[in-house]
Amino acid sequence: MAATDDEETLEKRTLIGQLTRNGISHGGLNKLMEAANVDDIQEITKRVFDLNEADLLRKIAIEGIFKKLNTLKNSQRNERYFAKIHKSFRSGTDNKVVFVEGDSWFNYPIILSDIVDWIAMDKKLAVYSSAAGGDWLLNMLATREYVDGLSIHQPDFFLLSGGGNDIAGMLRLALMVNVKKTSRETDSAFRHNLWAQHLIEHSYGTVDKNRWENAIPWISKDFFALLMLFRLQYYSVLKNLLIGSSSPSKFQDLTIITQGYDYLLPSFNSGWGIKPWLWYVPVLRWIGHGKWLKRPLMIRGINDEQLQKDILYVMVFLFNEMLIELGHYFWQKGYGNRVFHIDSRDWIQEGEWTDEIHPKPYKFKAIADRYIDCINGKAVSGHPVYKNVYKVL
Repeated sequence: MAATDDEETLEKRTLIGQLTRNGISHGGLNKLMEAANVDDIQEITKRVFDLNEADLLRKIAIEGIFKKLNTLKNSQRNERYFAKIHKSFRSGTDNKVVFVEGDSWFNYPIILSDIVDWIAMDKKLAVYSSAAGGDWLLNMLATREYVDGLSIHQPDFFLLSGGGNDIAGMLRLALMVNVKKTSRETDSAFRHNLWAQHLIEHSYGTVDKNRWENAIPWISKDFFALLMLFRLQYYSVLKNLLIGSSSPSKFQDLTIITQGYDYLLPSFNSGWGIKPWLWYVPVLRWIGHGKWLKRPLMIRGINDEQLQKDILYVMVFLFNEMLIELGHYFWQKGYGNRVFHIDSRDWIQEGEWTDEIHPKPYKFKAIADRYIDCINGKAVSGHPVYKNVYKVL
């Protein structure tokens, strides 16, 4: 007998409660993912952030000089896009149109050449950018600017980068860790999160067990709640674009590429040195270096540098695994040739960061090259996972 609407609503309420209490199973999260609507995701967002969505969006709105710089850079990029499009670009069989939405890995407003800058230099790629440095995934999904952009430009590829600011913005990283180390065997948030245990048991990457064991007792249930919210949010985007409310979706030829950052580096190091060609490093570190990652960890009494690095290692590892596992979910449903994930973990070493969360330009280029390979279909074979190139899901 089919479940009634009341029974389905009750089951959904139960699953939402299990998610926010850090006790949902892998199967339960999949059920919730399929059943949750916009109102449900807003309710979960409110519980995870302890704010209603309207108040939170006001707090995280990009304003002032930063907004102007984002707009200026996108304006310059998009003029180059139109210049390409106006020259019968789409008639070239090897040419591709790319639409991007994301954060500062896709739009670093000043000085740094970011991932999208390097991708757009490829003569066969016309790139339209709606990305904004400092943007939260929550804001991207609430404003839904990418939906209008995709409808207008009908690109071949949609590149999406988001989630880093949701963790590190407004000192929120302090909420993602415990004040005191928990018992790994009895009290850790990971032990109580059945979905997270499934994620690590079926991980596509290889976790450093020593770093994992060092960090996991410090990571709070709030991080896992946010990670599960990310999964619901990303699923909502991918499902609407790949499947849509009608059949077939109006974006049935669109390919989506996600990315999950590399292992971020908490640091107060100002970077002043004797290399004049790296003059921009101390300048950019002055803007917020230490304030995004190191300071919130120290607020919680976590001062050991190795422990700080290990905590971010685990968080970034799980964030990537969440996106890879979600892509694999669509792969199993027959959409695998349209969902890809750029895996840049372990690509950036300690001396190759501009600040805590942005690599130096030549490392952005190395990651951009993986995107270009992915767009051009290189290195594709029958296996769904590719280490250190990109993951085909």
